[in-house]
Order: sequence, then structure tokens, then C-alpha cells
Amino acid sequence: MTKILVIDDELIFRDVMYDYLTRQSYEVLLADDAAKALEVAKEVKPDLALVDIRLPKESGIDLTVKLKELYPDLIIVIMTGYPSLDTAVNALKNGASEYIIKPFRLVELNKIIEKYVG
Repeated sequence: MTKILVIDDELIFRDVMYDYLTRQSYEVLLADDAAKALEVAKEVKPDLALVDIRLPKESGIDLTVKLKELYPDLIIVIMTGYPSLDTAVNALKNGASEYIIKPFRLVELNKIIEKYVG
């Protein structure tokens, strides 16, 4: 079963992602900050990570770099509610495979996930 790690500091967002992705037959792992995300990722290697760009204490970009050091083949999708060309370029330069703007449609997210993990 494909494992998806969702990292976002908003509980409601994590709950929605958990409900939706589990209904799509994915195993979903949750974290509310970078430290917890690294802890979870070390325990259970995810196939894909959905990373919010704005996290407490550490940015999603910094977390992306650390996750890629841990698992170079990990697919990372950066999510942001504050889009800019600079953050998109920075995210992709630092290892993200995709960049998606919040709020997004779940169908749009599903297309991205299926592109990488089928």
C-alpha cells in the first residue's frame, strides 16, 4: 500500500487529507511540524510527502531538504497558500517534485499523486 505523509500545522487540513486519502486506499501518516515529520519518516518510509511550506519552527523547504537527504527518491509535493514564483522555484530547486497552491481541489491533488505513485 502506498504511504503518504501529510505535514501541515492545521488540524482541520490534516483531517480532511486523512479522510480523503484513506478513502483512495492510501496509508496516511500525519505530522504537524518538521520534527514530527522526520520522526515519522524514519519509522515508516513514505512513498510521497505533502509538505506545507509554512510550518512552525522550520520551513517546508528546509524539511524537504532533510527528507531528501533521508530518502533521495521520495516524491515531495510542496503546498502553499502564499504562492510566489520565488517560493515555487526554491521548492523545486531544493528537491520538491511538485508545487500546489492552497486551496486546491482534491481531484487536482489526486492527479499529482497518481502521476508519481499510480
